Amino acid sequence: MPTLDVPGTDPYISIDRALRETGVPFENHRFIKDFLGRLDITGVRVAGNHVVAERADGGMSLHIENGSTNGFLDEDEIIRAVGAEAPREPSGIRRGWRVIHPLDPGGRESGPMSGATPKRRGAPCLECFVELSLTGVCENPQCSRYGIAALATNGSPEDRQAGGAGCR
Repeated sequence: MPTLDVPGTDPYISIDRALRETGVPFENHRFIKDFLGRLDITGVRVAGNHVVAERADGGMSLHIENGSTNGFLDEDEIIRAVGAEAPREPSGIRRGWRVIHPLDPGGRESGPMSGATPKRRGAPCLECFVELSLTGVCENPQCSRYGIAALATNGSPEDRQAGGAGCR
């Protein structure tokens, strides 16, 4: 694989340095360097919190972030560069496609680390024990507290502890 350094040309730097400077998890470095080696990349640079890999043909650059890389022309390009088993999806930021890295701190649902970001859960209703919405309102129509916030933000601490007056 080429070093991806362009001697004497600023702002291009080595891929290793760019990945370190932007905080891309070390576990993703080999994965990224492998697929960049299969593409015609002339150099890389740091742009804020991500790495930009410039294509030799002047086409759409790749934007490498902690958990994914955006800027693939289409799904076929990802399959050729990364492999058919790579998690991928259309890029929501701009045209093109994105490949999800093995370690995805962002926890995208299509990423291998999607379970790493736990879903927020509401507390149980004090009356019927059904999980409350995150706003604290019971949504069980059979419950006497239906539509009432379990923990009011006003009133005394005793009211809040007892379930509060809530609001409808």
